[in-house]
Amino acid sequence: MQEDNELIRRYLAGDHKAFDEIHKRYHDAVFRIACMICGSPRHADDIVQEVMTALAKNLSAFKFNSRFFTYLYAITRNTACKYIRQEIRQKIPQPPGREYAVSDPTEITALNSALDRLPEKYRLPLLLKEYENMSYEEIAETVKINTGTVKSRIFYAREKLASLLKEAGCRL
Repeated sequence: MQEDNELIRRYLAGDHKAFDEIHKRYHDAVFRIACMICGSPRHADDIVQEVMTALAKNLSAFKFNSRFFTYLYAITRNTACKYIRQEIRQKIPQPPGREYAVSDPTEITALNSALDRLPEKYRLPLLLKEYENMSYEEIAETVKINTGTVKSRIFYAREKLASLLKEAGCRL
């Protein structure tokens, strides 16, 4: 922990070699975390790149009151979840293997808006189920919650999504 804090201080003082050391030290851990979340080594490489770029730009936000790895884990998790959302959004309106009922551009916009309004803890399991065709067990493993919680969150997400779409005047 002290070594990490010293490297961070050196980097913030302008020593770019200190960041190279941080990168070497944590690259593999970030890669493993990204793989666990997104399930793909190819995507994990992209996530590692984004994490390290964000870390270099925002390291001054680290408060030194927790372990550096905790801070890095949060950045990695958030980046990986964002990456998954972006990948899934690219598949709307026609997810693989499914005909999607929404074809009107205004309804697609309403759907995207409604998805954005869902809290993350409900949106991510729903998107993984509907657009990645993951099983409840796979989602539970990916999101690190139990299977029963996955099922209830997906149920809630569908109910809330239907309500939001109805409010927006979409046909269901």
